[in-house]
Amino acid sequence: MRKTTLSLGLGLLASALVIPAFAATTINGNLTVQATVVSTCTLNTAAAAGAGNGLLNFGQVTSTIGAVNADTTTAGNYGLSVVCSNLTPYTVFANSGANASGGQNNMKGPGAALLPYNLYTSSARTTAFPITSGAALSFTGNGTSQTIPFYGQIPAGTTLPAAGAYIDTVVLSITY
Repeated sequence: MRKTTLSLGLGLLASALVIPAFAATTINGNLTVQATVVSTCTLNTAAAAGAGNGLLNFGQVTSTIGAVNADTTTAGNYGLSVVCSNLTPYTVFANSGANASGGQNNMKGPGAALLPYNLYTSSARTTAFPITSGAALSFTGNGTSQTIPFYGQIPAGTTLPAAGAYIDTVVLSITY
Protein backbone atom coordinates (compact mmCIF):
# COMPACT_ATOMS: atom_id res chain seq x y z
CA MET A 1 0.00 0.00 0.00
CA ARG A 2 2.79 2.35 0.70
CA LYS A 3 4.12 1.92 -2.75
CA THR A 4 0.80 2.93 -4.29
CA THR A 5 0.49 5.99 -2.11
CA LEU A 6 3.94 7.21 -3.04
CA SER A 7 3.21 6.73 -6.74
CA LEU A 8 -0.11 8.46 -6.44
CA GLY A 9 1.48 11.33 -4.48
CA LEU A 10 4.23 11.87 -7.06
CA GLY A 11 1.68 11.78 -9.86
CA LEU A 12 -0.42 14.46 -8.17
CA LEU A 13 2.70 16.57 -7.55
CA ALA A 14 3.79 16.29 -11.22
CA SER A 15 0.37 17.27 -12.51
CA ALA A 16 0.36 20.30 -10.22
CA LEU A 17 3.71 21.49 -11.62
CA VAL A 18 2.64 21.37 -15.28
CA ILE A 19 2.12 24.92 -16.51
CA PRO A 20 -0.83 25.26 -18.78
CA ALA A 21 0.07 26.35 -22.37
CA PHE A 22 -1.32 29.73 -23.51
CA ALA A 23 -1.43 30.86 -27.11
CA ALA A 24 1.08 33.72 -27.91
CA THR A 25 -0.47 36.93 -29.14
CA THR A 26 1.31 39.29 -31.58
CA ILE A 27 0.41 42.93 -32.05
CA ASN A 28 1.85 45.21 -34.75
CA GLY A 29 2.69 48.89 -34.95
CA ASN A 30 4.30 51.10 -37.60
CA LEU A 31 7.56 53.03 -37.64
CA THR A 32 7.64 55.91 -40.10
CA VAL A 33 11.11 56.53 -41.51
CA GLN A 34 11.71 59.78 -43.38
CA ALA A 35 14.31 62.29 -44.54
CA THR A 36 14.25 65.48 -46.58
CA VAL A 37 17.04 65.84 -49.12
CA VAL A 38 17.74 69.48 -49.91
CA SER A 39 19.35 70.86 -53.00
CA THR A 40 22.92 71.51 -51.89
CA CYS A 41 26.56 71.52 -52.93
CA THR A 42 29.64 71.22 -50.75
CA LEU A 43 33.36 71.06 -51.26
CA ASN A 44 34.53 67.55 -50.49
CA THR A 45 36.76 68.40 -47.54
CA ALA A 46 37.21 64.69 -46.82
CA ALA A 47 39.26 64.24 -50.00
CA ALA A 48 42.54 62.76 -48.85
CA ALA A 49 44.84 64.68 -51.14
CA GLY A 50 43.46 68.18 -51.12
CA ALA A 51 41.17 68.53 -48.11
CA GLY A 52 38.74 70.49 -50.28
CA ASN A 53 41.40 72.34 -52.25
CA GLY A 54 42.91 71.54 -55.62
CA LEU A 55 46.59 71.55 -56.58
CA LEU A 56 48.12 72.47 -59.94
CA ASN A 57 51.89 72.04 -59.72
CA PHE A 58 54.07 72.89 -62.73
CA GLY A 59 57.05 71.25 -61.02
CA GLN A 60 60.58 72.43 -61.78
CA VAL A 61 60.59 74.96 -64.62
CA THR A 62 63.95 75.14 -66.39
CA SER A 63 62.95 76.63 -69.72
CA THR A 64 60.03 78.37 -71.37
CA ILE A 65 61.24 78.09 -74.96
CA GLY A 66 58.11 75.94 -75.33
CA ALA A 67 54.97 76.17 -73.24
CA VAL A 68 55.11 74.46 -69.85
CA ASN A 69 51.93 72.49 -69.17
CA ALA A 70 50.42 71.00 -66.02
CA ASP A 71 46.99 69.63 -65.19
CA THR A 72 45.09 68.35 -62.19
CA THR A 73 44.48 64.93 -63.76
CA THR A 74 48.10 63.78 -63.48
CA ALA A 75 49.82 62.19 -60.48
CA GLY A 76 50.68 64.62 -57.70
CA ASN A 77 47.99 67.09 -58.73
CA TYR A 78 44.26 67.09 -57.99
CA GLY A 79 41.22 69.06 -59.03
CA LEU A 80 38.61 70.52 -56.75
CA SER A 81 36.10 67.94 -55.54
CA VAL A 82 32.42 69.01 -55.37
CA VAL A 83 29.46 67.02 -54.04
CA CYS A 84 25.99 68.23 -55.08
CA SER A 85 22.71 66.46 -54.45
CA ASN A 86 21.48 64.44 -57.42
CA LEU A 87 20.08 66.54 -60.30
CA THR A 88 21.14 69.84 -58.68
CA PRO A 89 22.43 72.18 -61.40
CA TYR A 90 25.53 74.19 -60.51
CA THR A 91 28.01 76.52 -62.18
CA VAL A 92 31.73 77.02 -61.60
CA PHE A 93 34.03 79.93 -62.30
CA ALA A 94 37.39 81.07 -60.93
CA ASN A 95 38.92 84.44 -60.17
CA SER A 96 42.21 85.48 -61.76
CA GLY A 97 44.21 84.59 -58.67
CA ALA A 98 45.73 86.65 -55.88
CA ASN A 99 48.57 87.96 -58.05
CA ALA A 100 46.76 88.82 -61.30
CA SER A 101 47.93 91.86 -63.18
CA GLY A 102 46.41 93.28 -66.36
CA GLY A 103 44.16 90.26 -66.80
CA GLN A 104 47.09 87.82 -66.52
CA ASN A 105 47.25 85.11 -63.84
CA ASN A 106 50.62 85.18 -62.07
CA MET A 107 52.43 83.15 -59.46
CA LYS A 108 54.46 85.29 -57.06
CA GLY A 109 57.98 84.35 -55.99
CA PRO A 110 61.13 85.83 -54.43
CA GLY A 111 61.32 89.60 -54.35
CA ALA A 112 57.70 89.82 -55.64
CA ALA A 113 58.82 88.43 -59.02
CA LEU A 114 55.94 87.13 -61.14
CA LEU A 115 55.63 84.00 -63.29
CA PRO A 116 52.62 84.16 -65.63
CA TYR A 117 50.29 81.22 -66.27
CA ASN A 118 46.87 80.58 -67.76
CA LEU A 119 44.07 78.20 -66.76
CA TYR A 120 42.02 76.24 -69.30
CA THR A 121 38.96 73.99 -69.32
CA SER A 122 40.49 71.10 -71.29
CA SER A 123 43.78 69.48 -72.22
CA ALA A 124 43.62 71.20 -75.64
CA ARG A 125 44.19 74.48 -73.76
CA THR A 126 42.08 76.46 -76.23
CA THR A 127 39.31 77.76 -73.90
CA ALA A 128 40.29 79.81 -70.86
CA PHE A 129 38.74 78.79 -67.55
CA PRO A 130 35.90 81.30 -66.96
CA ILE A 131 36.55 84.14 -64.53
CA THR A 132 33.01 85.57 -64.36
CA SER A 133 29.68 84.09 -63.34
CA GLY A 134 28.24 85.01 -66.75
CA ALA A 135 30.68 82.65 -68.48
CA ALA A 136 30.68 79.92 -65.79
CA LEU A 137 30.87 76.22 -66.64
CA SER A 138 27.63 74.32 -66.03
CA PHE A 139 27.33 70.93 -64.36
CA THR A 140 24.60 68.77 -62.80
CA GLY A 141 25.17 67.07 -59.46
CA ASN A 142 24.87 63.30 -59.25
CA GLY A 143 24.99 62.89 -55.47
CA THR A 144 28.63 61.77 -55.48
CA SER A 145 31.97 63.51 -55.64
CA GLN A 146 32.67 65.22 -58.98
CA THR A 147 36.16 66.55 -59.64
CA ILE A 148 36.59 69.81 -61.55
CA PRO A 149 39.82 69.49 -63.57
CA PHE A 150 42.18 72.37 -64.34
CA TYR A 151 44.68 72.61 -67.18
CA GLY A 152 47.45 75.16 -66.78
CA GLN A 153 50.10 76.57 -69.05
CA ILE A 154 53.08 78.86 -68.61
CA PRO A 155 53.22 80.56 -72.02
CA ALA A 156 56.12 79.81 -74.37
CA GLY A 157 58.65 82.62 -74.51
CA THR A 158 58.01 83.77 -70.92
CA THR A 159 61.14 85.34 -69.42
CA LEU A 160 62.25 83.11 -66.55
CA PRO A 161 62.24 85.09 -63.30
CA ALA A 162 64.65 84.57 -60.38
CA ALA A 163 65.02 81.03 -59.06
CA GLY A 164 62.73 80.11 -56.18
CA ALA A 165 59.25 78.91 -55.29
CA TYR A 166 56.30 80.61 -57.00
CA ILE A 167 52.72 80.33 -55.82
CA ASP A 168 49.25 81.75 -56.43
CA THR A 169 45.82 81.09 -54.94
CA VAL A 170 42.80 80.99 -57.22
CA VAL A 171 39.33 81.17 -55.66
CA LEU A 172 36.74 78.90 -57.25
CA SER A 173 33.08 79.92 -56.97
CA ILE A 174 30.29 77.37 -57.11
CA THR A 175 26.73 78.62 -57.55
CA TYR A 176 23.74 76.31 -57.21
